[in-house]
Amino acid sequence: MLTDSDSYGEGWDLIDAIPDEEVCLAGMIPNQSKSPLPTLLHYCQNYGVGDVTFSKYNMPNDIFTCSKSLLVEPDEDSMSPEKAYKRTTRGKHGGKKQFDKPKIHKREVFSTCAMTSIVNEASLFFKLHHCSGVEVNRNRELYLLK
Repeated sequence: MLTDSDSYGEGWDLIDAIPDEEVCLAGMIPNQSKSPLPTLLHYCQNYGVGDVTFSKYNMPNDIFTCSKSLLVEPDEDSMSPEKAYKRTTRGKHGGKKQFDKPKIHKREVFSTCAMTSIVNEASLFFKLHHCSGVEVNRNRELYLLK
């Protein structure tokens, strides 16, 4: 199980073992034979990398509608040193929380990629099965800041 990206004694060693350039993809499209993963991501925290943040507490009530946009997902350079932070509306650091360790950055990338991808996949499933004859919004423009 995974929860807090700065905790010990969880399944984070499996995420730490994934090559940096594959960690986001491993969160979005899990492949157990290539990169074994923990069975559960308990999203009790907020996760983020760069300007992309996932917080269940800021999830809009209308996320599963035909007109609501999808969540913005981390881009392919999410492991770059320039993205070693997450946005926050709290704190004294200008809305950014810098990651103090590379492994925290990596864990946040994995969690953010996994959570935004899962919500988008569920939203697209809803749209494809319940929005016939209606304009479906597939844009990824919804940010969830804490």
